[in-house]
Amino acid sequence: MSVSNRTRLIAVILAVCVALSLFVVPVTAGMAGMTGADIIADALTAASYGGESADSLWYFGEDELDISALRTYAENTLLPALRRGSAERVVIAVIDTGIDVDNPIFDGVLLTEGGRVRGYNSSTSTAYSGTGSAIDDEDGHGTKVASIVAMMIKELGLESYVKIYPIKASHTDDNKNTNRFTMEAIRLGIANAASVGADVINLSLASTSSTSSKWATDSSMLATVSDAVTKATVVASAGNDSTNSNSTKYYPAAYDGVIGVMASGSSGGSYSTTNYGDDYDIYAPGENIYVATKDGGYATDSGTSMAAAFVSFASALVRLQLAANEINGG
Repeated sequence: MSVSNRTRLIAVILAVCVALSLFVVPVTAGMAGMTGADIIADALTAASYGGESADSLWYFGEDELDISALRTYAENTLLPALRRGSAERVVIAVIDTGIDVDNPIFDGVLLTEGGRVRGYNSSTSTAYSGTGSAIDDEDGHGTKVASIVAMMIKELGLESYVKIYPIKASHTDDNKNTNRFTMEAIRLGIANAASVGADVINLSLASTSSTSSKWATDSSMLATVSDAVTKATVVASAGNDSTNSNSTKYYPAAYDGVIGVMASGSSGGSYSTTNYGDDYDIYAPGENIYVATKDGGYATDSGTSMAAAFVSFASALVRLQLAANEINGG
């Protein structure tokens, strides 16, 4: 399959939902032009984030994620079905540097219990219940990644049906460097996400080339991932070293059962720094992605971390479509 075709596969996943054809349909390169836009009614009005309209973003265009068609599909087809039935909410666990829980982008989209945000710090094995620093963001990476999911939820009006469960798996080291992950903290984060019933697990992180062999053979990690993929859709970024998996595999993206995500660019090909190769599975937009920042502002960022967030949301949307099909008797 060519890179140009694979860059459209994430759009195909979303378009399959739009076209209401999610009946064990194989996603292939031959479906890459499918959008469903011709059979969808007028789109909803786009939301604005930090003064930026979602409709102005390149990856929301008709030839990419086709956000206009998705909004209309959600309003006219998906939401009416979900409101008629008793579909369970879909939970996306974001294992990262934590998130800024006070950022307005997350209003209404975080998993709560008793009115308090739920989360977990796998570095300290501490549950978060609305107080303390268990899921505060250190360097902003987790907020950026989770904000992509949040924007997609809000664009489609799915706040009642898709929730984000943040897991902080990083720490600050003795030299005050932030965004430091250990394999054990990541493993515990995956285990926690699976144990609380997350439906999708997003891992916008990747091993370095020097540690990839350890990731490939670590028995505890292999057992944890093997268990998690039987309970949830696990999505991981392929990494950003312009490396072919034939020479070095980056984990967790290269694990069996994990959806490994590469980054596509605004020109239609692969993004310049993305890792690539047959050990990963799908391309998604990863260049100049509009994100929220931990100080309450907005910026653009690039890389496979951003791309993975789109695939995680698409996975959640597929689950909602299946629930809607059941409600409709399909």
